[in-house]
Amino acid sequence: MATPDVHVPTRLAESLGALEAELWSTCDPVLLDLCRLRLGQLVGREMSARHAPADKVAGLRTWPTDPAFTEANRALLDFCEHYAIDARTVTDAQAARLHEHFDEPTLAALTTGIAVFDALVRVANAQES
Repeated sequence: MATPDVHVPTRLAESLGALEAELWSTCDPVLLDLCRLRLGQLVGREMSARHAPADKVAGLRTWPTDPAFTEANRALLDFCEHYAIDARTVTDAQAARLHEHFDEPTLAALTTGIAVFDALVRVANAQES
């Protein structure tokens, strides 16, 4: 499993690896990678980009105003941050913005990816403590 280096029992690692592979093949890998990287930043874990272009990686900490980010990128990163901090803070307006850019199956896959990567970066940080 490539993201991040989490030490779990072999069967669980295999399952997580399969889920991660499915997410990368189902979702836009650039969008998924931006979320993965931002989640890492939020918990103090810097990771290397896998699919995100260098200009977006460089501007990820300032995504709300960085011109490299599209409105779709911003809607997704806004959701990603709220999800990671407290999913209950996601507003109807934020959900509406997501629906302007993504269909239901895409949102379901991206949300699953955000949930998986959020858990993985937190477990990795806990294991290093």
